[in-house]
Amino acid sequence: MSTAKEGRSTPRNSRWGIVIWLGIGLAYFSGLTFYKTHALRQVAQDQLQVLKTREQVFRNLFQANFYFYFQEQFIPGLKREIEKYPDLKGVQYVSSEGQLLYDSKDLDVRLDGKSKVSAEVMQTLSRPEPTVRTRGFEVLITVPSGAFSVLYTFEASELKRQIWMAVILGAVIFLLLFMLRAWADSNEVDLQPKQWVQQLFGLRTKFFITIFAVNAMTGLIVFTTLSELQTREETQKIEKEALLFGQFSNHKLVTDFTNYFYFYYQDKFLPSVKSLIAANENLVGIRVISNRTRSVLFDSETASNSPIPEAREEVTKVAFTDDQESVLKSRGMLSRTIERKGSKIFSVVTAYQNESQETLFLVEYTFDYQSLNRSLAQIRKQIIKDLIPALFIGLIIAIFFSQLLISPIRKLVMALRKVTEGDYEVRVDIERSDEIGELVQAFNGMTEELFKKKELRKYLSDSTYRQIMEAPVGSDGPRMGGSRVKATILFSDIRNFVKHCDEMEAEEVTSMLTEYFSNMVEVVYKHNGEVDKFIGDAILAVFYDADDKSGKVEGLRKEIPGTTSLQAIYCALEMRERLAEFNKKRQSMGKAVIDIGVGITHGEIISGPIGSKDRMDFTVIGDVVNLASRIEKVSKTGRYSHIVFSEEVELKVRGLLIYEEMDHQVIQGLDEPVRVYELKQIRELKEILVNLSSKDADLRARSVELLGYSRNTEAIPFILKAIDDSEEIVRIQSVLSLSRLAQPNDPVILEKIFKVLDKEKSKRVISALVTALGTLSTTEQILKIARFLNDEDERVVANVVESLGKVGTPQCLDLVSARLSSRNNRVKANAAMALFSAGHVEVIDMLKPMLLHSDPLMRSSAAFAIGELTLLAHQDKLLDLWKKRGKDVNYFLGEIQASVPMLVALLRDPEAIVKRQALIGLGKIKDRSSVLPIIDMIELDKNSKDLIKEASQALWSIGSHKMIREVLNRLV
Repeated sequence: MSTAKEGRSTPRNSRWGIVIWLGIGLAYFSGLTFYKTHALRQVAQDQLQVLKTREQVFRNLFQANFYFYFQEQFIPGLKREIEKYPDLKGVQYVSSEGQLLYDSKDLDVRLDGKSKVSAEVMQTLSRPEPTVRTRGFEVLITVPSGAFSVLYTFEASELKRQIWMAVILGAVIFLLLFMLRAWADSNEVDLQPKQWVQQLFGLRTKFFITIFAVNAMTGLIVFTTLSELQTREETQKIEKEALLFGQFSNHKLVTDFTNYFYFYYQDKFLPSVKSLIAANENLVGIRVISNRTRSVLFDSETASNSPIPEAREEVTKVAFTDDQESVLKSRGMLSRTIERKGSKIFSVVTAYQNESQETLFLVEYTFDYQSLNRSLAQIRKQIIKDLIPALFIGLIIAIFFSQLLISPIRKLVMALRKVTEGDYEVRVDIERSDEIGELVQAFNGMTEELFKKKELRKYLSDSTYRQIMEAPVGSDGPRMGGSRVKATILFSDIRNFVKHCDEMEAEEVTSMLTEYFSNMVEVVYKHNGEVDKFIGDAILAVFYDADDKSGKVEGLRKEIPGTTSLQAIYCALEMRERLAEFNKKRQSMGKAVIDIGVGITHGEIISGPIGSKDRMDFTVIGDVVNLASRIEKVSKTGRYSHIVFSEEVELKVRGLLIYEEMDHQVIQGLDEPVRVYELKQIRELKEILVNLSSKDADLRARSVELLGYSRNTEAIPFILKAIDDSEEIVRIQSVLSLSRLAQPNDPVILEKIFKVLDKEKSKRVISALVTALGTLSTTEQILKIARFLNDEDERVVANVVESLGKVGTPQCLDLVSARLSSRNNRVKANAAMALFSAGHVEVIDMLKPMLLHSDPLMRSSAAFAIGELTLLAHQDKLLDLWKKRGKDVNYFLGEIQASVPMLVALLRDPEAIVKRQALIGLGKIKDRSSVLPIIDMIELDKNSKDLIKEASQALWSIGSHKMIREVLNRLV
């Protein structure tokens, strides 16, 4: 990573890192706060339910003993009751006027009532129902009781422990994530926010969380199992004690009932019952039931403090099932579990018999499970204390194994990123004997092979490489065929190279050629040419007519030929300039200078693979190529630039250059002399401008074209004037030249183009103008051409869609997407390609249903558009999209493949235009499964020659040469 890049990326990543850390931390602690609030409310509700069954004890204890038996009975009794509640931290007694009468914080001190409670507590004293408040991890419950109120303070110790454990666990996880980020920074990883989050929650974190979750789940299972066993054991213990208590207490209770209930109710019976209830911490109520009437004679939970028992208007009766009655009669005791106010209660019913063995009363003792809850809380705390070390050890193991496994994978990921950036020299230095080691070895082997192929790429021309990459692959490798194309050939050679070789060492010769070729190749590519091959000290370069990269308007190439000829001549001139600099450098070092000659021809050539099965060479052949090599030798006798060209080139540059015809040259291998011209110089700008006033429209057009290639921005004002020329061909060429010379978003040029666009009538010129605007206007200003989306000329509409797609703003793309339903092939294809280039790979989902449309034009347009998208997918721009949105691109390619059966079905369409576009689309997709359907659809008696030609071309594109021969046999 460069220093500049590091300087830019680190602050940006740090800023995003801080934002993400703060966001995660805020979300985590907000979640803990929400959980604490919710859980604390639940604790308060649980404690309130507990108090409903036990608060009577605290109330009675205060009423009976606070003023008369403070030290003897009140203090010991309160201590015992507080100890029964593990989470009860304090009890306060407050008068109705807000005077604090007693505070259990100092058990042995009785307050004088002068202290006042807070205003918040005062508000709760006047309420008839219990009031619940929370403070920190405490639950405060105020229970009114007439002349006084009792304030209970409970601490949610279990919740407090859970929150602190969550805080500690969160801190540990955050520390691990911070270490992960520090590791990324130490490896100079330049990540975007989305990538940062992906790495933050990447495989390392997932692996760690998985191991930790397994340990935590195991601990939870152990905790739950042990808790359940302890619960069962403690429950059985409580129920057994309850049965024994009922048996031994029954006689005394009934005796007191018969002796004191009606005569000593307040003085002896109630104190006896209270004492009995206080003797068992789980006992919450006692009822005496008449055996004869089954009516409740006494219920401790509703008993009052009046001197005699109150007469009840409605007598409560108790019913037992037949089975329960049977148990009572046979055993004299019945135990059952009942639900009361949402709590589980254990009931023990004992029968009291007199000396005649006659059952007079039934006594029911009701027990809750308070001791069970307290015991379980202590047991669970102990279990958790024992599990925490095991979980901590599991955490350490998770960290260790995640680092052991993921660290080499992260190194591989970093190395793969470098490979995607074109660095094939990267290596991963990890020596392991497991599967990770095998993966590393395979990766290093892959990069080594990629590096070799990258070096091999230097030995291939662009056209060779492109055709190999796009050619269909068979069992014997890529299948490519030759083709006839028109091109300009440039051949350059070093003068007296053999003599130079004799005077220099071999190492010096190769060093000199390497430096020379480096300079010359750079010039060739600069002028849109391709180096076909090096022949010793000579260079063979090709300028293909079909590869006009300056911005082609459909139909223009045939009317204005010569573009590649001008490119070749400009290339030759700059080669001479570079040679002068090269010689000057060599001369300063005391080395011999060299000279070159250049021959240029134009015409039809054959481009394709030539050679044997084991050794192939992709090259160009033909008379035009041979002629370039031979006329280059004539340049030795030249007097000016030593750049010579053939008569075909002269026809294309006539009036644009200053040149001189050389004597008729007899070329070896040709019967008649050949006319050869030597370039003197490019005409001056003033001389070219004179041509703009010529009556010859073709000369004016070629002169404007020359200005476009001149790289002279001073020519822009004159080109702007030529846009108003009366000849359509001149106006078109002026627009193309402007697109080559002008800078994007130049207000003067854009204003001129829009003015011309408003008054232009020629559809071809309008087409050229909107195409140029796609290059020259990269802002919302391009929306001015949106009115042409409804033009009657579909070529204009197609170019407008292409230009809007180049800008790619949301508003432009909205206009483009509306043209996906166009019935014109080119409009639909341009819209689809524009949306795809903008990253909308889902455009394929819009095109596939159109293959089934009832309108044949819609079907043919959709087939054509899918084929064009396939071509776009072969271009280099797809690689950039793949790096950013690999899954989406894979989905797109999968949908392209899925459209093959639909295109195959269209081969039987009744409309010829649909068949033709389906054939073209299948030929571009190059799916071998479509070969047999294409052959089957060919019917010589019914199909036209054009359709059969398209079928043959599709088969050729797919690479099925045997199938093509079968088709040709049918044709014969």
